[in-house]
Amino acid sequence: MAFRLLISCPSDVPHETLAKIREAIARWNVQHGAAFSAVIIPMAWTDSAVAAFGDRPQALINEQLTDEADACLAIFRDKLGSPTGHAASGTWEEIERLAGGGRPVGILRDLTPRPALQGSDAAAESLRLQKHFESDVFPQALVLSFADMAALQNHVDAFLTRFTSQAQRSADIEKENRAIAPLTAEDPSKGVWPRIESSEHIETDSKGRLKTRRRHHLVLSNQTGGPVHNVRYEFHLPPGQMFDAHDRSSERTIATMPPNGETRFSLLFVMGSQSQAQCLVHWSDSSGEHTTEATVTV
Repeated sequence: MAFRLLISCPSDVPHETLAKIREAIARWNVQHGAAFSAVIIPMAWTDSAVAAFGDRPQALINEQLTDEADACLAIFRDKLGSPTGHAASGTWEEIERLAGGGRPVGILRDLTPRPALQGSDAAAESLRLQKHFESDVFPQALVLSFADMAALQNHVDAFLTRFTSQAQRSADIEKENRAIAPLTAEDPSKGVWPRIESSEHIETDSKGRLKTRRRHHLVLSNQTGGPVHNVRYEFHLPPGQMFDAHDRSSERTIATMPPNGETRFSLLFVMGSQSQAQCLVHWSDSSGEHTTEATVTV
């Protein structure tokens, strides 16, 4: 499985830090990708966005990248970023958009050594970032910090491992649910379906003459995807009509049918019977009792 990871950050995060994140992703793909049956594809607006026109810039980035991402790793240093009109910054809008869609988001804080901030504008922006973290981030997120590139790599490795593990478990659970999901009106193709198969064969009578005989079988086919039990059938016709099919079998109830299994019943029709009727097949599985109805034709 290929997962797209959005690397989101304000403009003050150094290119060297972003390069280390990509390097950590590439290393994870080599060391763990095969074990998790996954590959991580990093993307960021700086190198993945395409020039476009017709909407606000962040909305275009959302359309091209944010909405296509499976997860997000956000890094903050000293800036929160410029307001977008919809959120405190572009990075924060991406975080809210992804988290609101149920996709994993990891937030890291860069505390690597660096020169002191210069100027009142830089100090004001740093204070704005801190207030935003205290009011909007810390109450709903576990923010981890890193003071060197080794710690950053460990955080990236742990986030990718947790994210892909959760995605794999979700995929396995969904697969199991599909396998055992009870029948619903949204899945009308599943059931124990009846049909009549007819064939001709040549017989010789007592005087040596050849005669053509027709044989008819009612076939019940289990198309539920799982085992079914206590399978039985009956024919229904409007009043006054006759569909007289005598079952030659000694037992008309099937205790258990395996998935995709079929059972045949030999039928003998009386002269004057209608050529078709409604066949009702009653059966049960782990979710309860069911009936499949279909028109069968001789």
